[in-house]
Order: sequence, then C-alpha cells, then structure tokens
Amino acid sequence: MVRSRLDDEVIKEIWRDALHPRCEERDFPSEVYGELADYVGMPWKEIEKIGRESQRVLNYQWAAGSAQDPVAFYRQNRTYLYNLVHWHANYGEVEARVLIMQYLKDRSLMNVLDFGSGVGSTCILFAMNGFKVSAADIALPLLSFLEFRMRRRGLHCSLYNLNETEHLINTSMQLLQ
Repeated sequence: MVRSRLDDEVIKEIWRDALHPRCEERDFPSEVYGELADYVGMPWKEIEKIGRESQRVLNYQWAAGSAQDPVAFYRQNRTYLYNLVHWHANYGEVEARVLIMQYLKDRSLMNVLDFGSGVGSTCILFAMNGFKVSAADIALPLLSFLEFRMRRRGLHCSLYNLNETEHLINTSMQLLQ
C-alpha cells in the first residue's frame, strides 16, 4: 500500500495545477465547468447545474432500460460528460490519482495507459507531469472531450477507441489494473 507523503492541500494543489486550463479568472470548480461549457457551447453555470443533477439522471436512464444494453449505454451517453466533470471539479478520488502518479514517477514508469479514461482528467494530470499518456474508452463523447482538453493544453495523448480493439496492444506501456 502506498502511504501519502503529501498532505491534502498539496494533493489538491497538484490536481488544480494540472486541470486548471488557465483560460479565465474563475475559481477552480468554475474553471473546470467552464472547460465543458466551451466545448458544448453552454454557460458554465448551466454545466454546473446539470453536473449536480447528473448522477440522478444516470440512475434514471439506467433504470429506464439502459441496463439491458450496458455497452450501448456507455458508448453514446453524454450525461457522463457532465457527471465526470462535476466529480473532478469537486476533487473526486484526487488523492489516489496523485499518489499513483507519484508512485510511478518515483520508479521511472513514465508510459501509462488510462483504461476507461472517461473525460481524461487522469490523463491530463499525468501528461502535465511528464508522462507519455495513452487513453482508452468505449464512450465516444468522452474521448472527443478528452481530445479537446488535451489539445487546449498543447498536450499529446494517444487515444484508443475500445470499439476498435485491433490496434490496442502496445507492450511499451506499463498498465495499472
């Protein structure tokens, strides 16, 4: 088990430094919402509101029949854009991500694959800290937003659409499970 050598405020600062797109002078959560607002063309306050309600909406969509075809549900569901941005803007699982990054960096394991990358916040964190990053997901709306976020920061990330798996295997990556 990895023990934290960093206090909570340092961990949050590392997270903010990586995710803050530095395009506006808003606070951190508003800036993260603002990035999705720029992507979808909506006011950031509306993004924040949708984000707060997104878990309830996802639960409803799942109960309303999406559970019958989970792959299709995840593949095209745009509600996850709002849900994951809301989660990351509010420091969801930040400590684990930062500590894993530090653990890998300390061992010179600098090539990573984020399998199930979502909106790419972990990819951004790692890329901003010198890692060679690859991302894989079945959710095309999430991969598209991840590409937007990386391009906006001038970062590179190899993207893998898990709906097309024949090109996925790359033995030069250190894979976390």
